[in-house]
Amino acid sequence: MVATLFSGLVDFGLDVFDYANTEKTRASLVSRTVDAMVWLRSQAPSAPLVIVGHSLGSVIASHAVNSMCLSEEMTSEISLVTLGSPLNYLCRVFPKIIKSPREISLAIHPNVRWVNLWRDADLIGKHLDLEPRATVQFCVGKGGHSNYWSDGVVWRAVAFESLGLGTYKKPLAPGTRPERSVVEAWLGTLLFAAISLLSIIGMLGFWYLFHYLVKL
Repeated sequence: MVATLFSGLVDFGLDVFDYANTEKTRASLVSRTVDAMVWLRSQAPSAPLVIVGHSLGSVIASHAVNSMCLSEEMTSEISLVTLGSPLNYLCRVFPKIIKSPREISLAIHPNVRWVNLWRDADLIGKHLDLEPRATVQFCVGKGGHSNYWSDGVVWRAVAFESLGLGTYKKPLAPGTRPERSVVEAWLGTLLFAAISLLSIIGMLGFWYLFHYLVKL
């Protein structure tokens, strides 16, 4: 279990690193998502459109929806569904390239209904700082950050909240304090640890280089 958890966090970190540090990749992912949404709308202009993104995919999906709202005239009902989204803290780590959830929710309101869902043991993403109008967010039950796509409870919530299909009993109303993921809650500590580790590695490298040059 620990190995699986560690592997998931490493995979997430590598994906974020690639997304944040490769402008070409970032632009391509967002533009291709926008192209797909525009094509779907052209095929069924009056049909409701639901865009679902999990984890880093929720960052891409939200930015694509934001981009489409700025460039396209909204003529159909659109729902943005984010699952286990890390948007709350990635926008603080990379403020120049990742918009905050509140900024995006303000930009896409009232054209888009934002549904944000998470599970109780998700370490990556939970509650988002969204503009409360035309948004709904809650925990859908037990589970971690992986396997959202195969979770029937998640999809019943998605269908009910975004399309009004089926029935879904919402969990009890959350407390006054929004739920934060472990990564978000420990963001400062994690960044400090990462910087400290890099500093130690740098000093060790310098020390070995110095001794190597002295021996020459």
